[in-house]
Amino acid sequence: MSPNSEQPARPRHSGAEPRGSRGEQPRRPKVFTKPVVLAVEGADEYYLVTALLEWLARHEGVDLTERVDPYDLYGNDDLPEKLSAMANEESFLTVARAVGVLVDAEDRPAADAFASVSGAVAAAFGCPALPEHRLLVRRLGTPSRFGAFILPDGRRSGSLEDLCLSAQAVAADPAMACVDAYLECVLPLVSDTTRAHTMKRRLHAYLTSRPQPGLTIGLAGRAGCWHFEDPVWEPLKQFLQELAAG
Repeated sequence: MSPNSEQPARPRHSGAEPRGSRGEQPRRPKVFTKPVVLAVEGADEYYLVTALLEWLARHEGVDLTERVDPYDLYGNDDLPEKLSAMANEESFLTVARAVGVLVDAEDRPAADAFASVSGAVAAAFGCPALPEHRLLVRRLGTPSRFGAFILPDGRRSGSLEDLCLSAQAVAADPAMACVDAYLECVLPLVSDTTRAHTMKRRLHAYLTSRPQPGLTIGLAGRAGCWHFEDPVWEPLKQFLQELAAG
């Protein structure tokens, strides 16, 4: 089976929308049907969260797949406007009871990234600023529960790539020595050597060493590459479970 054949069915959309890795169309629900909406930064986060939710149901008996609707923001720019547009969807107003936002810290301190997301959520939903490391629950209004998680772990700078490569089995993989040698060779040849792009190169170089080279981040999660059983995933798992618990 080819990697692309493993992808979940995705609804068709009208209009030009950004595409994810290898040209997949990131998914947004045509109609919101689940009580928890998780707005994620992009296609990689969408597919990774989908894989993690499936893993939790299969391996830990925590089935959130019928409660959580991942929603691709196509980037975290203009976040208040994007969240407001989502909040004004008729089906969202009908079913959504909790909203979470998942974005990368990138080079910012995690606290600064969280403050930015908190302000966007407050502007979009008319709620108070979010408390760090716990959910905001309001007595009046719908949705009534809000939360944000800043990748990689809610506490440090970095991104989804940092989280994926942090698992002990990945860090200790002999292939990482080859990846490091490759980066040492190639980085002097490229113009963009920001940490974010370097981590993307590192991750995708590592994926070429897997039995199915060329997998996207989400499909690699389904294939077991990121070791969701590793403790580095616990903060994100806990966030998802707390968000969906109401």
